[in-house]
Amino acid sequence: MKHTKGKWTVENIECITSNGGCYVVDKDGEDLAKVCGVNEEAIANANLIASVPEMFELLSYLRHVLEGQLLSAEIKQIDSIIAKAGGK
Repeated sequence: MKHTKGKWTVENIECITSNGGCYVVDKDGEDLAKVCGVNEEAIANANLIASVPEMFELLSYLRHVLEGQLLSAEIKQIDSIIAKAGGK
């Protein structure tokens, strides 16, 4: 996976109504994404984007830990989500 490593956070939430959006930034404060909007939905979308690296890591870990306990359809679904996140 070639995504930006480290924790992602949301910044400029307090300015969302004046600048029309908020930013998802990496651990060094570099912009990764701007979420446009001036409402709670835009903030929720930015928070969802910022949580993706942690969710991806956990899903990948659980996929291997639970492999023998999951149905093949569940494994295929997890593999599909992981592949989509990887750009495949």
